[in-house]
Order: sequence, then C-alpha cells, then structure tokens
Amino acid sequence: MSLDVREKTAVDLRLTGALYLEDLESGLAQADQEKVRAALRLLHACADEALVFVWDGKSAKSLVQGASSAIWKFSNDGTLSPVVSAVAALDRIAATNCGCTGDYAPSAPQCGCGVQGLALAVETEVRRVYTEALRNPLVRDVSYQTYLVDTARLFPTISDCGLDATTDITSNPAVVHIEIKDRALSSSDICQLAYILFHELICHAFQAGRIVQITKNAHAKCFWTEGWMDALAFELVSKWIAVGNASEWLPFTGPCATDAISSYHRDRYQRPIGLDDQAARDRRFARKSYWKLKQVLLECGLVPDVYEASLLAQRFSLCLNAHPGASTDRLRKICDSLMIGLSTEKGSSEPASRCIDFINYNDISLLEDGLRRYAV
Repeated sequence: MSLDVREKTAVDLRLTGALYLEDLESGLAQADQEKVRAALRLLHACADEALVFVWDGKSAKSLVQGASSAIWKFSNDGTLSPVVSAVAALDRIAATNCGCTGDYAPSAPQCGCGVQGLALAVETEVRRVYTEALRNPLVRDVSYQTYLVDTARLFPTISDCGLDATTDITSNPAVVHIEIKDRALSSSDICQLAYILFHELICHAFQAGRIVQITKNAHAKCFWTEGWMDALAFELVSKWIAVGNASEWLPFTGPCATDAISSYHRDRYQRPIGLDDQAARDRRFARKSYWKLKQVLLECGLVPDVYEASLLAQRFSLCLNAHPGASTDRLRKICDSLMIGLSTEKGSSEPASRCIDFINYNDISLLEDGLRRYAV
C-alpha cells in the first residue's frame, strides 16, 4: 500500500534530516555541531509524532510548520547553514507536499518529496544515456510508488540499507516500487537510493524499453540483469555523483557518496540474500565479464583507448538490454555465451567483434549466431 498522509509526513521529515543535518560540516564549531544534532533529534521526534497525530493534509501541514519553527531556534539567527537549509526544505514541504502520497505517475503532478525528486532526476539521466546509445528515445513510461515497511522485514537483497526497490515492467507504465524502512534515514541511505534507482531503471525498467511493455520480469537469478547490467548501472551512477550533477538531491557527492554506494554494490555480490551459491557465482562472473569486454576491446586493438572501450561496452549493453526482442531468457543465454567466450578465448577478438556487429546492425539473431559456439 502506498504511503498514507501520516507516513508521507514522517518520511519527509526524516529525509530532510538526512539531507541537511546528519553529515556535519567539519568546519563547524563544536557548539554549532551540537545545535545541528539537536535539530536532527527534534526532526526525528516530529517524524515519530506524525505517525500518531497526523490524519489529513491540514494536520500534516501544521506539524511540518511546527517542526520548521522549532528547529529555527538552532539556526543562530539564520547563520547556521545546515539548519537554515533544513528549514527552507520544511517550508517547501508545508507549501506543496502535505496530504499527498508521494507516488508519481507521468500523467499526475510531480510530488516534491525527496524520494520522488531523486527518482525523477535519476530517470532523466538514465533516459539521456539510453537515448544517446540507441540514437532514439525510449518509448516506455515509468511510474513510482513509495511504501513504508516494518524494520523487522528483510529486503530480498540487502537488509541493512534503509531503502530498497523493485520494478514491474509487465504493466504500462512500468512501476518502480520504492520501499522505505520505518526508521530514521541516514545520509548514506539516500546515496544508496541513487544507486538503487539507477539499477532499477538501467537494468529493469527499460529492459526491452523500445516497446511499451513485456510479459515477464527478470528473475533475481538473471545474471545478465543483476550482474552484467548492474555493473553498468554502478559505473553510471558513480560518474553521476562524482561530477556533482546530483548535488541538489544528495546530502553529499564525490568520494563520500562513492563510498556509500560502493558498500551497497559490494554487498550485492559478497552476501546476496536469497541466492544459492551457484546463482551468486554467476552474478559475480557476469559483472566481471562486463569489465572483461572492455579489456578485450582494448587489448585486441578494436578501440584506440580506454575511454572508447568504455563507451562501446556501455553502448552495446544498453542497446541489447533495450532491444525489442530482448526477453529475459534470451538475454541470459547471450550473457552466458559472452561470459564463456570472453573468459576462454584468450587473445581472440571474436566475442568482442560480435558485440560491435550488434551495435552496427542491431540484429539480435545475428549476435546469437555469432556467439553460438560458446553456448552451453
């Protein structure tokens, strides 16, 4: 079930704290750091109150306005920037968000909630890279639904992150379900959500994205989707946060954000919950093979430099994943052949050359024929 007005208000307050008050600036004096911490504790208390005392948009607005006024007293008369930023965010929430669910559909007005704002910013970037690779825009729309889940529930992937997501591409538009644990969110959680959203959109939402909808979602054991394409998603989100494009939506960018998403990415491979040993090995092998393709392209002289190798590997992966004929079973078999070919044909450009042919001709059957010798 989508967020109700109580839950939406609590999430907005927790997100505001995580975005502006948790990651203390090292240059702050000790007394100012204590004021920021006090403001954060107060927001957490207000979030807990929202789950009990909010029942409609009017009461939500009143509580958010009260929270804004209460933390202002820690702002040093408007000179303590973290608190001032949090107050400005709360004022925007009170003006625009109170009473809504936090869901988003292409036909509905955008919610100003931090989760939805980040989701739409990520979607804009993902559509850009897909369009650049395909030379054509994607045709599938995406909607978002946000849920609050009990902290006792373990997500099917990683249990210690405050957020998770799943995607259903059998509906039109595709639906990304964002799950938020009922607890105080951290700044690292928000950075990890950026990676989670890149994964859901790059790997899932736009699989066969050149058609409106398909009839089957990728399984958690699909090593093309969860290994090969996830490696690409991690590469793209790392670039996005490194160059500062995400600064409006994340509590920090650069190395600190990279550290946050790297821990989540690493855990998907070192301790994937719900996968047997073979499925976990396949996922790791597929991730390794994505990077191996770049290496083979460069070593065999098929591209002039590392940059071009990276661009070609990205374009091949995006074009194949979005291809109208890209069913999850077909993608898994192609990935299996590539994994074998790239690992066993040392010094041979054959598997990488077939990838280049696919980019040039956009013929998935030709790609399958070219890789047939590696099929198991």
